[in-house]
Amino acid sequence: MNRYQAKLGRVLRQHAGMVRNRPPESAAPSLLRSLALGLGLTSAFLAAPPARAQHLSPDGMVLRLQNTAVVTVWQGVVNGKFDLPATVSSGRIDVSFLDENGVEFTPTDPIYSLRWNAPNPVIATISQLDDWAFHLTGVNPGVSTLQIKIWHADHADWTSAVIPVRTVGTTSVEPRRGATLALSAPMPNPARNRASVRFSLPSEAGVDLSLYDPSGRFVRALARGGFDSGVHHVDLDLSGLAGGIYYLQLSAGGERRAESVLILE
Repeated sequence: MNRYQAKLGRVLRQHAGMVRNRPPESAAPSLLRSLALGLGLTSAFLAAPPARAQHLSPDGMVLRLQNTAVVTVWQGVVNGKFDLPATVSSGRIDVSFLDENGVEFTPTDPIYSLRWNAPNPVIATISQLDDWAFHLTGVNPGVSTLQIKIWHADHADWTSAVIPVRTVGTTSVEPRRGATLALSAPMPNPARNRASVRFSLPSEAGVDLSLYDPSGRFVRALARGGFDSGVHHVDLDLSGLAGGIYYLQLSAGGERRAESVLILE
């Protein structure tokens, strides 16, 4: 018999005398503690098992395109959307989350990761850049959706509300029989400071070509006045604007056309 077996025998005999008058339900925990202390085990032996990692359930989210907030989600309500020119990448989109006080944070524990319900790949594709950043690329004109997830081990702790994604194609501006109002995609796209577009009019009309931000708020007028029928070329002054996606809207003769442009800072 080695010394641990002898020590164990003494502990069991001592414990038997201690629990004779105790209710049966108290005997097992008492025995465990007596064994641990009697054998010289540390208090870690008696500690509770480690708790599982905390689940994350933010109250909102912010998606920033080149440091400009394009989409916000707060308590399930989405404000904003993504508009992409066909075949053009959005650039870097950073993801941050909002706690119950509206304070932004990004998870730092490696157990959490970025996942998504991707847009329809016929409309747009999505690719991850680093832990909490991605980019979108327009493919074909159309409308789809995106949802962002906080992935935890083998499940989603949080899934965002549905975010609209629209890809805008290029419209031909060559005059043809029965032609209506038409607007080309801006060139270059993405653009810095300046770009250009073409538009065509089926007949003489008053034209309003203006720039709007992703929330639909007017930013600046780019061309206004009377234009003859046919194809027209307009230089766009984009200087002084924050980086992000903007809309070009052409209004003439009671019709409207729109294209998007990504402005780089």
